[in-house]
Amino acid sequence: MTYDALLAVLQATGIPFADTAWENAPATGCYGTLSVITEGGSAHASNRKRVRVTHCAVDLYVRGTDAAAKQKLIEQTLHEHRVPWSL
Repeated sequence: MTYDALLAVLQATGIPFADTAWENAPATGCYGTLSVITEGGSAHASNRKRVRVTHCAVDLYVRGTDAAAKQKLIEQTLHEHRVPWSL
């Protein structure tokens, strides 16, 4: 799964997600970010440097009392799309 595909999966939950960081966080009660942890590589193909993404971090910011429900929604979504994850 590509990074863009994973971001689209998360955005499909109805929770606003941003790539890495929000310049101005949404006024909604819940929003998230998706960022990557990369491992540099020196292999080149088609004049592009290969970068291996080893992990993605999903950060969920929740205002109010529905944090557990929002976290469960993200966990279920990742499971449904067969994206391996851990807390």
